[in-house]
Amino acid sequence: MAAAFARTLRFANAWRQERAKVVELEAVVGRETAKSEGADATSQVTGATTIAVSVFRPSTVKGVLPGWVVLHGLARPGRRHPRLVRFARALAASRAVVAVPEVPQWRALRLAPEATVPSILAGLEALERERRERATRDGLWTGAADDVAPVTVGVAGFSFGGPHAIAAAADDRLRGALAAAVSFGGYGELLGTVRYLFTGEHERDGRRERSSPDPYGRWIIAGNYLTLVPGCEDASDVARALLGLARRSGDVGAPSSSPAYEPDRVRLRRSVAKGRRQLFDLLAPPFADDPDPMAGGELADRLVEAALAAQPQLEPLEALAEVRLPVHIVHGRSDRLIPYSQAYRLVEAVGSEAARLTVTRLFTHSDQDRLRLSPGTVREVLVFARALSGVLGGV
Repeated sequence: MAAAFARTLRFANAWRQERAKVVELEAVVGRETAKSEGADATSQVTGATTIAVSVFRPSTVKGVLPGWVVLHGLARPGRRHPRLVRFARALAASRAVVAVPEVPQWRALRLAPEATVPSILAGLEALERERRERATRDGLWTGAADDVAPVTVGVAGFSFGGPHAIAAAADDRLRGALAAAVSFGGYGELLGTVRYLFTGEHERDGRRERSSPDPYGRWIIAGNYLTLVPGCEDASDVARALLGLARRSGDVGAPSSSPAYEPDRVRLRRSVAKGRRQLFDLLAPPFADDPDPMAGGELADRLVEAALAAQPQLEPLEALAEVRLPVHIVHGRSDRLIPYSQAYRLVEAVGSEAARLTVTRLFTHSDQDRLRLSPGTVREVLVFARALSGVLGGV
């Protein structure tokens, strides 16, 4: 308990100051080629792909340190996303070694859950290399295979990477390799998530809530699967335009709901055939508007059906039920990309009895919702600190 509390304080201090005393290294690791992998991979050699992995470690601490593999979400910056780098540096400052592998498909905004396990394996390889290098440098390893003490490793995933990082723990290739799994802002059920993106409605304990959804998720799901929906097979121009908006958002870095992207929306709309612009407007209406909930809900159902027919692994429920190690799920109360109700669905789906859930206003999916100081802020800080202590204490 005391060790977990100390780690939490070090993490919080490094996050707040953004001046963590850590060393950042670059590794190039061979990774098994995922079935859907294509030209966006860094290289192709004999059924393998080499990918870059960022490794963060404390600058002064010696000895055996716990390890973390951290997966980014569907985002153009990938492992270089500023908030992810800040998180990894703060995690390393808590006295851990952190590996952040690049997932080329996810950077290309492709929903490819099958890339999860190979990416975690690449992260584990990078951690193993760092461990032996540091042990050799400190005179703790003579070269014998059993001379270096084993380390405890956890896996954490953000957004799309969250549920799949947890589900990966049940994969035969990773059994016994992980001590804990964490999801930040992940979904538990694909249909409920996608319907929210189109209708703004979600439900928890029979209570229906509504908010204005972040359009980024609509652009991604439709950009990937729209042409698989019966009747939309010729809508490749709409799909390209939507992914163009998503790429623009990732490159600029401003929230996807910002009206600053309206000129881009108008420009990309012109690239769509006139007969399909109504479909484009449903998926990407002017930035002051949300989609028509009835038409949007119908299209959401059809998109999910097409997506799951093409990639059943997008629905993580079955794999999550097989997970037995400690799981921590952290979600933002005001998340407008994946609603907080999905965190409850995710924790219910996990087979582990050691599954913990924290829903807090201190965590957001992006910078879309700034925390406003209020009398409840102190309580939120304590709740989040308790959750963070549980995460760091499990590895």
